[in-house]
Amino acid sequence: MENQTNSNYYYNDLSSKVKEVVFDPKSKAKKLGLKSDRFRESRMGSSASEVIYDAKQRDRTYTKPEQWGKSNYYKTNWCQLLLENCPDEIDRIDYLTTTPEYFVENYESKNKPCIFTNSAGNFNIEKYWTFQQIYNRYKDISFKVGEDDKGKKIRIKLKYFFEYLVYNTDDSPLYMFESAIEDIKEARKMIEKYEVPKYFREDLFQYIGERKRPPYRWFLIGPERSGTTVHIDPLQTSAWNTSLQGYKRWVLFDPNVPKSVVKAKKFIPAGEEDDAIQYFCKMLPKLVQEEGRENLEAINTL
Repeated sequence: MENQTNSNYYYNDLSSKVKEVVFDPKSKAKKLGLKSDRFRESRMGSSASEVIYDAKQRDRTYTKPEQWGKSNYYKTNWCQLLLENCPDEIDRIDYLTTTPEYFVENYESKNKPCIFTNSAGNFNIEKYWTFQQIYNRYKDISFKVGEDDKGKKIRIKLKYFFEYLVYNTDDSPLYMFESAIEDIKEARKMIEKYEVPKYFREDLFQYIGERKRPPYRWFLIGPERSGTTVHIDPLQTSAWNTSLQGYKRWVLFDPNVPKSVVKAKKFIPAGEEDDAIQYFCKMLPKLVQEEGRENLEAINTL
């Protein structure tokens, strides 16, 4: 996608551009390349529905599962509006031609974020990482989609999560965020299917051993509208992320901007939760309007 540094649409209210769209799960499944018969139905199967309902109850005890889609974001083009109208201001550098020395001098040493283009070649996406291939290999393996009030991981089988991926109508859906692939016997071979990028070979945590080091590898699959709240990565580390399918919107703030400001909690719509979809659609535009874009030093990216 081209850089849109000259676009200010994001900082204006996009509400007037919101339109109602047709929810078509069969088309979504086709677009994702999912060919199993379970994705040709008009709704989630009963087994998947029961598993997902139970996971929702445990993940957000403050909200009934029936209320997860009360704002009907799935009927709107909000995600498309964010894709088309938000300024994309982050630097792109070519992974194939940029040396580690150049990256360190111009980005790492300056704590400056960037996106590497042509960086997913060592993942061999078409051979291993399409949705259908992931489904075929891991459909009966359980992955983390949340935590209960006691911090216990909530895991469900991938086949049920993929049904949810296609059929859900939640405003802020469950988000597969597995942090312990190495502990899942049937899935740990996944680790062998990628290489650490040449810029990030230095790993200080390796010196404390695998048993003591904190989580450092994640496998993520997020449905439309899913996401996280504003946060700092664990131990204030700087993570690298590779997007293999679809889009993920980020907003990055200078570390000097107070947490109380970037959280923008006073802009949470009445009766709503602090969800990613709310943050990008309603809270962030109001925050920028009040604080001023230059004071926030925010960087938006896809």
